[in-house]
Amino acid sequence: MVIGKKRTKKLINNAMYLVSAGTNDFVMNYFAMPIRRKSYSLPSYMEFLLQQVQQFVQGLMDQGARRIGVVGLPPMGCLPMVITLNSDNAILQRGCVDYFSSVSKQHNMLLQLKLKTIQIGLEGLGGRIVYLDVHGPSSDMIVQGPKFVYGKGVLPQSMPIVVKAKIVSKSAEKKTKEACGAVVFTV
Repeated sequence: MVIGKKRTKKLINNAMYLVSAGTNDFVMNYFAMPIRRKSYSLPSYMEFLLQQVQQFVQGLMDQGARRIGVVGLPPMGCLPMVITLNSDNAILQRGCVDYFSSVSKQHNMLLQLKLKTIQIGLEGLGGRIVYLDVHGPSSDMIVQGPKFVYGKGVLPQSMPIVVKAKIVSKSAEKKTKEACGAVVFTV
């Protein structure tokens, strides 16, 4: 279907763009493989990635994008691959690796500053760029456990299950009990 240049421009200008960048760049390209570490210190690699994000966002803006959300890094120390590669006992010790999560927090702070700078340049164009935090909610869920359980998933039938949450739907409670599990309400 052809919509024409005018409608295409309007579509591009009114669309919401989501940008997610950095997790694999750190986990794989910097920490897992030593090639980048030979060329960059951690702070200089962060700056390199931030420049890449800025160039990408600028490219979107040059094409007419005016509403852009940039997703921050998750707590990288809680990623299964990071835990496995950095645990003394990858089978029994599955806790988050604080160092990697602190790197993502530091990068996210720098990203927010970079996005504020980009936003200043967008003011005359009527655009908006926002930072989307995934680190905070992910950390909360990992540390505190789920706050809400709705019961839309499938539970394994071969192992006992304990669901701990503040709010559990009737459907989730029923499925848990049917799978020989228990529901524990937290405060």
